[in-house]
Amino acid sequence: MTVRRNVIANYVGQGVGALLSLVMVPVYIRYLGMEAYGLVGLFSVIQVWMGLLDLGMTPTLSREMARFNAGAMTVTAIRDLLRSLELVALGLAVLIIAAIIGASDYLSRHWLDARHLTPAAIAQAAVIMSLVIAARFGESLYRSALFGLEKQLWFNIANSLLGLFRYGGAALLLAFV
Repeated sequence: MTVRRNVIANYVGQGVGALLSLVMVPVYIRYLGMEAYGLVGLFSVIQVWMGLLDLGMTPTLSREMARFNAGAMTVTAIRDLLRSLELVALGLAVLIIAAIIGASDYLSRHWLDARHLTPAAIAQAAVIMSLVIAARFGESLYRSALFGLEKQLWFNIANSLLGLFRYGGAALLLAFV
């Protein structure tokens, strides 16, 4: 029963996220314009590229958490593994932030062909993107730990609710601010 519940929770959670992102595209384009929404696309591409820096940490942690859940590992061993992976993820997050911030001026002035956005606004957006990408990089580590502990239902409920707040909050900010 647990496997069935987890599979259903994962499908529903992924479906809610996909539906929200599709429904909100026209809203974002209406308030941001195509050029500014292009930065959202750039953000998505960079985020996918940064997933390559995972280096197998998330599936490893998920597997080891499942072993811990089954009683094959001690609390000390899993804590040490999690702490080690957190330090690696933190180091990579700092490198991500530094790289994107370092490249933000070049991206805003030479790589992107913006007609309505100033290079300073694009560079500022790149800095904010770097912080969000770094945070999501760390988030993926904890998500894999929850999945390994078979907490998919809890995660997908929380993630769906947070997605509603994230997308809805962004739309409200764009509409009124």
